[in-house]
Order: sequence, then structure tokens, then C-alpha cells
Amino acid sequence: MVAGLLVGAVLCAAAEPDAPRVAPGATEAHRDALARYGAALWNLRRERLLTAARQLEAAARADPDATEPLKQLARLYAQLGREPDAIRTARKVIAADPSDYDTAALLARLLCDAGELKEAVAAAKLAAESKALAEKPADAVRVYRDLARLCERANDLAAAESALRKAIEMVTEQRAAVIAAFAFTPKEADGEAADCLERLGHVLVKRAKYPLAAEAFAAAAKLYADPRAAKTRPAPPASTGTCPARSRPRAIPPAPSSTSKRS
Repeated sequence: MVAGLLVGAVLCAAAEPDAPRVAPGATEAHRDALARYGAALWNLRRERLLTAARQLEAAARADPDATEPLKQLARLYAQLGREPDAIRTARKVIAADPSDYDTAALLARLLCDAGELKEAVAAAKLAAESKALAEKPADAVRVYRDLARLCERANDLAAAESALRKAIEMVTEQRAAVIAAFAFTPKEADGEAADCLERLGHVLVKRAKYPLAAEAFAAAAKLYADPRAAKTRPAPPASTGTCPARSRPRAIPPAPSSTSKRS
């Protein structure tokens, strides 16, 4: 029994998030914000979402220059169904850090769901332009695919084609590099390539580029386990297509030494 209690204690300790580190010379307000942010991460890991939301809001009020509480808050608002608050908060994050592709992609999906397609495309383009994507190939593929879907829905087929070709390049021409970086397994890379090639084929058909569309479908067919799958799976028309699906909430990151993006 004692051994069981010891094991339980070790497991509980391992599940605890890293405690935020307070930078030397931090103000009392910043210390308070950091403490509230750390408590919010603790509650997020335990799915105490409403409590976490209140703590993140308090952290943001205590340190208005902080971006991390707002980034987590935007995702949490979306998860709670508070889309207007999520959009407002995501916009604050992007205004402070335009290179934050993850929040920009979230904003694009939220705006699309809200019927603001033009603004959604702009947010998706901002996400795709982030230089940080160069080190995140899996995220880059997701961002390019979201952008392609939104551009197709907005009937900007040239932009949709361009975005899909960038995604395809990541998992074909750079396949060895992204696998070596553990961004994808070989099977995942081929699956992403097949899906993007199929989507590209449908876009090229709409652009009346039939020979290129045939090439895209043929390349996708070679990658699918069922060679007929690439040609038989229908794609929704751009005018009635759905918005990019919101990704599941990501694992909560370890608490940084500061809640703000300070150089």
C-alpha cells in the first residue's frame, strides 16, 4: 500500500506544470500576472476551463503587454463557444505579434465561421507569410491547406493553387528533410501529399487546366492505398464548401519565464 501511495505521489508530481520563473527585477504587477498565468495553465491541464478563463483574464489585466495569456485566452474562448471574444482577443495578439501564425490561423477559422470571408482570407494569408513556419513543416502544411480552402471558397483559385503547391512542396520535394526533422512519418507525409494533390486536381479543373489536373490526380492515385480513391472522393464546391476545421486545442505549453514577448 505504501509503495502504491509513493507511486501515486510521483505520478501526481510529474503531471504538474513547470512553475513560472520570475525574472529578476520584475514588478509586483508582473509577478501577479505570472502567478495567475501559471495557475491558469494548471487548470487548463485539468480541463477546468471557466476557472482558467478567469485567471487568464486577470493575468492579461495585470500585465497588459503580455501576449501569452491572450494567446491561450483566444483558444479557450473559441473552445467555450465565445467566438466574438475569441476574435477580439486573437486580433489583439496579432496586432502585437504579426508573426504568430497559430493565432492568425485560428482567427481565420473564426472569421470564416462568422461569415467574414474576406477578413478570414487576410488572416490566413498573414499566417502563411510567417517566417516562423520555416521551422514548423507540419504547421506550414496545415496553414497552407487552410489558406487554399479559404481562397477556393472566395473564388480566388489562383491563390488556392499557389497555397496547395506550397503544401505539396513541403511533403514531396522536402520529404526527406521533414521526415528527418520528425515533422511527419513517411506514411503521414505521403498521406498529406496525396490529399493536397487531390485537392489541387479539383482546383485545376475549376481553372480549366485539365492536363495539369490529370497529372495531380494521377500523382495522388499513386500515393493512395486504393488507386481509385483520388478520383472518386468528391470535393465540395468552393461556393458551398465549409470553413477550415478548427484544430483540437493544443497541449498547454510549459509556462515561460515571462508572460510577455520581451526581447
